[in-house]
This record gives sequence, C-alpha cells and structure tokens, in this order.
Amino acid sequence: MASFKYDVRIDNNEFIEAVTKEIKEQISIRLSQFIAMVRPDVVRFVEDALRKDPDGIYTSLNNGDLQIDFGFESGQNVGEKVVKEVSNSISFTKLRPNSFSVGGLRLEVLKGGINFLLNKDFSSYDSNGNSVDWLNWLLLAGDTIVVADYEVIYKRTRSSRSGRGLMISPEMTNGFRVRPEMSGVEDDNWITRSLLAAEKKLQEHFQKAFRYIV
Repeated sequence: MASFKYDVRIDNNEFIEAVTKEIKEQISIRLSQFIAMVRPDVVRFVEDALRKDPDGIYTSLNNGDLQIDFGFESGQNVGEKVVKEVSNSISFTKLRPNSFSVGGLRLEVLKGGINFLLNKDFSSYDSNGNSVDWLNWLLLAGDTIVVADYEVIYKRTRSSRSGRGLMISPEMTNGFRVRPEMSGVEDDNWITRSLLAAEKKLQEHFQKAFRYIV
C-alpha cells in the first residue's frame, strides 16, 4: 500500500499578519461595545463631579449666594443646565491600530473648550435692557469688576428676580464682581477645577472597565 506525506508549511510572517489582523478586527468590535456600555457611567461621573464641585458653585447657583448675586429666579436651576451641556460634550474616539498598537480609545470632555457654553440661551439674560452675562463673568472674568456702577445688597423683596437681593446704584460703590472664592478664568474655573479634581478617579474607573475588552 502506498503512503504519502505532505507537510503544510505556513510562512511565519504571513501567519503573524493574519493573526494580528484578526485580533485588530475583534478589538475594534469590542471597543464599539465598550463605548456603548461605559458612556452612561462616564456621563454620570462627570455630572456628579460638577454638582459636587470643591467650591460649592453648583449649589450656590441654584440656591445660594450666587443665585442672589446673579438674580436668578427660584427654581431656574441654571447650574444643572451647564452640567448637562458639559456632559453632552463627552466624546469617545476609537484610535486606529498601527504597527505598535491594536487600537485604543480616547475620551474627551469639552474638546473645543468652554466658549460654546457662552452662546447658550441660559448663559445670559436681559434685565431692564441690560445684558447679565453671568456665565461669562463666572467662568472667565476672574476677580475683575464686571458692573462698575452697581452692587448687590441682600434684602428680601418681591421686586427682584431672586426675591432675596437687589442690584442697586448708590452714590459710592465698589462695583460688582464675582465672589473671589468662586470666580474663574479660562483655564481655572468651576468646570476645569471640578474635572481636574475628579480626573484621577475617572481614569481609574475608565481603566478598570477597559480591562474587560482585552
């Protein structure tokens, strides 16, 4: 009886390329699944960081000194509107594989900066023909005087929007500025400080969840 033997040989380079290609395709699929899975958690994390900011600005905007200073009506909850816009800016980008990597993810918050927030309808309001650009003042004006001829007095009155304070123009005034302990500039404000304070925990949470896809 005849017997034949034939060895199937595989080129090592071709084998490695085929395996690597398959791994990259599987990783890409898992990355898409991972984004869908983890996005709600990241959104909640970022929103909580802004609501529980170290300076208490969120609470003050909704029911505190900043509500009075900026003249917000009870229940306006402008702080929550800012929080939602920031969380809506969260984006995930799948990184393309290359010769050194099988791919990855980039998580970004406020990729284009904070200026887009200043164009939202809640970022300012008209008060007797004057524009109250409260969000610009809060995030960018720092400790500078933003209204030179007026100051806020704390007094319960039905004639004000907040019901707890008035902006008046006395003969002598130091002007109005955002409280120094809560004021901000472009790279150091309520939003940037809140995200920076939460950055390490966010990275740890993200990396822990990321392990499940590899």
